[in-house]
Amino acid sequence: EEGETASRLPNPLFYVFLVVLFMMGVSSYRILERWRGWSGKHFAPLVVAWIVVHDLLEGSPYEFMSGRWTVLRLAPVFGLQDAMTVRNGFGSLPWCTTNNVVTMAFASTDLVMGRFSMPIEEWRKLV
Repeated sequence: EEGETASRLPNPLFYVFLVVLFMMGVSSYRILERWRGWSGKHFAPLVVAWIVVHDLLEGSPYEFMSGRWTVLRLAPVFGLQDAMTVRNGFGSLPWCTTNNVVTMAFASTDLVMGRFSMPIEEWRKLV
């Protein structure tokens, strides 16, 4: 009975990977936006291709990251999509936790790229 309960408990590693991959998607958006000047029109084909590949893998007869782990394939593209929404769309997301995660990923990416690449208004939000 105890082993059965343990197998139903959430795997902490899964959630760590989920958040990290989401933030990697946001950071990818930020880097390409800053260094390459990419906008939503540049990212749109990437998002569509990513979703199509995910759907093809889901329909595949081969077991590739089966079960709940398949969501990890979508986390980076959702991070990228949310970053586009925050940056070029609504200015904020309707769910506060995700908006805060996107803001943290923007800030950490900007800090890695160098503080001076970050607009002063964004720097003031963090400090």
